[in-house]
Amino acid sequence: MASNSKMSNKQAKAALDKFKYEVANEVGVNLKQGYNGDLT
Repeated sequence: MASNSKMSNKQAKAALDKFKYEVANEVGVNLKQGYNGDLT
């Protein structure tokens, strides 16, 4: 049985997504939810 202190895959993905958007914002990349393949 998994420990309660471990993140679920869903929680881990949400944390990584949040981190991705925070970093992009810091370096001036305007990411949006969904497709970002049109960014230069």
